Amino acid sequence: MSYDLTLFHPPPGHDPLIIAQARFASDEDEPNSAPPDPTWPACRTSAIAALQQIHPHLTTLGDPPHGLNSSEEDGIRIGLYDETASVSMAYWHTGHRAIEVWRRAWSYLGILQSVGQLVTYDSQLDKILDLDQDFGIVLDAYDSGLSKLLRVANVPASPLPPLNTGVSRRGGQRGQRRRGQRPRP
Repeated sequence: MSYDLTLFHPPPGHDPLIIAQARFASDEDEPNSAPPDPTWPACRTSAIAALQQIHPHLTTLGDPPHGLNSSEEDGIRIGLYDETASVSMAYWHTGHRAIEVWRRAWSYLGILQSVGQLVTYDSQLDKILDLDQDFGIVLDAYDSGLSKLLRVANVPASPLPPLNTGVSRRGGQRGQRRRGQRPRP
């Protein structure tokens, strides 16, 4: 099981959330959609190159490449399909490790959004993500999903660290955070 985020290029002049809800309502790996964006194959190639330049540990899947894997310890997979991309993270991590791995995944999302001119849809939250604002709510949703999974499996969970961990967006120390906010990437 994994926490899955889908990236796509919304048609100009349309609400990305409405497009996402219509396109990704099913559980298919590659959703049915409008005619393909002719610029996406070149963007996909550029995205792979940009991701591997910044994160050389990523390994390609398939020939031609249709995805990238982070290390097995991270459990992050980046899928690059005909019309969309995805970032999936296995429900493996708790505590500080979850925050660390999510920061890495967040970096992948930023590169994919920038290179491919994509938006990120989180079906768990039914929301188009703002990478500058939504790290904490995604982290909360991941933690909640992991807790439910562990309860079903009757395994004790290690919760995410308290909100006053001193972890900043850049990974260093920072000042006080408002109550109820998770650390941002």
